[in-house]
Amino acid sequence: MTESLPHEVDTLSETFSGRHIEIAWPDLGITVTAKLDDRNRELVDALWESLPYRSLQGHALVAGEHLY
Repeated sequence: MTESLPHEVDTLSETFSGRHIEIAWPDLGITVTAKLDDRNRELVDALWESLPYRSLQGHALVAGEHLY
């Protein structure tokens, strides 16, 4: 059984070098910063407009031709 961990994206910044978000896993004490670029502008704009958000993160299990 896989464990789902809560994560949150609640820090965002826009600077001359572009847009950045912080993704945090509080239970693990881990925070990462991601730079959003223009390779998929439509997706980046949709993500940016939906911030901040919180969700549970789970992990997929792949076995042969099956995905769980």
